[in-house]
Amino acid sequence: MASEVIRKLEKLIPFYRKLDKDQVGYTLLMDQQSEKVYKVEHGKTNQYSFWITWALLLAFMRMVKDVPLPMTDLKSFLIVITSMIISGLIGVYKYNNVYKDKREVYYTEYVIREYIHEGKALLKREVYSTVMIFSIFAILMALFVTYGWTVSLVFSLIFLGLFVYAACGLPLARFKLYK
Repeated sequence: MASEVIRKLEKLIPFYRKLDKDQVGYTLLMDQQSEKVYKVEHGKTNQYSFWITWALLLAFMRMVKDVPLPMTDLKSFLIVITSMIISGLIGVYKYNNVYKDKREVYYTEYVIREYIHEGKALLKREVYSTVMIFSIFAILMALFVTYGWTVSLVFSLIFLGLFVYAACGLPLARFKLYK
């Protein structure tokens, strides 16, 4: 069943996002084959879970800051590669999880074209943000490889997950839709 959901999400193109910190945002998706339009409303983040997660992350960072992971050791190398794979898979999972509760909406073709036009401008910002996230990941990973800072590894894994999440929203079909 999970693979069926993933297959269905692969066909959906996110073409417009409305993100507003004061209101609930949403994303419009178009099915590549049927050209049906779906809307996914984004829920507000729970502040308690955010701060609890942040505190746990800080505690974890304090625990691992002195753990040596020399990249010359095969065991350490495998741990880092496995952590990167897990981080990427978490990014894909979170992306798929956000868009699982979609509902079909019925807009006129004119309204859809307007959203596509507005989405084209948003695409540039999303590509720029995705490139910035990847750049931060690369810098943090380089710091880890160069100096062996485990804290930079943890942050680089977080940014890798964010990069994969953001990259999932930029399928090639989306670029073709805007042409």
